[in-house]
Amino acid sequence: MPNAEETKTETETEEQKDLTSDEIEIEALAIQSDSDEEDDSDLNLALLDKVQEFCMSPAFENQFDEFAKTHADLFIPFVDAEYGAEHQLEFHDCFTEYLETFEGKIKKFIESIEKDLVAEGEESKSSVDDFYEECRIALDKLSAFHPKRFFIEALLATTEYPIFFTLMMGEARNRKNLADQEKAKSGGDRK
Repeated sequence: MPNAEETKTETETEEQKDLTSDEIEIEALAIQSDSDEEDDSDLNLALLDKVQEFCMSPAFENQFDEFAKTHADLFIPFVDAEYGAEHQLEFHDCFTEYLETFEGKIKKFIESIEKDLVAEGEESKSSVDDFYEECRIALDKLSAFHPKRFFIEALLATTEYPIFFTLMMGEARNRKNLADQEKAKSGGDRK
């Protein structure tokens, strides 16, 4: 049977193991965090950087809001629909227009970069295919939490119908709520 001193030493050793294990885990997280800010310059993602900057600009983001506001009326009747109700075919048509609009804007931006480079006499590596290739490389090579990888994943998500539908339903709900408030206000003023 171990005496009190031996038990104390065993307990301290176990605590040190736990502490060491915790410290190792914290250090691993710190290393992961550092790698999230890894230098990606060796990957040559210049086009991706430019497209990310373009897509993150307030002007581009405002175009999403404007699209949602312009098309929200189509979705307002669906705000009170039961969960799982079948979506109207017009929703898909609107989604197709949404994709064509925003993919077209990104494509035109990339093409404008290409024209600028060619006009300046530089070799062009700014086609849509080049952009897709840089995205593929970034997804393959960058860590899970790298900002460029996050941007690509977010960009891809915006091309999925459920994300589009959520965006449109949010705007439709806002519109419906504002209309209901106005209706209540004007009805309340008549009394």
